[in-house]
Amino acid sequence: MLTESLRKHSNTNLKCDLIAGLTLFVMRVPQGMAYAMLAV
Repeated sequence: MLTESLRKHSNTNLKCDLIAGLTLFVMRVPQGMAYAMLAV
């Protein structure tokens, strides 16, 4: 099921997915670090 989905995935979609993933990473990592600092 997953492999079929990956085969149908186009390069345009892959680029958009990578940008979305990077954006989430950039937003979530500092937020998680801030929560960790509050917990200490």
